[in-house]
Amino acid sequence: MLKNYYKLPVMCLLRVKDSIDTWEKRFGANGYFEFIESYMGSQIKGSEMNFTLMSPGLWEM
Repeated sequence: MLKNYYKLPVMCLLRVKDSIDTWEKRFGANGYFEFIESYMGSQIKGSEMNFTLMSPGLWEM
């Protein structure tokens, strides 16, 4: 039961790690941050880091 409870968060973290590795390999140490900025930078308002963005299709994983 506990394993199922953590399945989705762990899957999400592993996908983020894979993405970071990919973008850093392609564009250097700031590659992932540049990718994120171009992908969803316009959706983030303000300077505080207390925001979330829901990805379409997340629950179909």
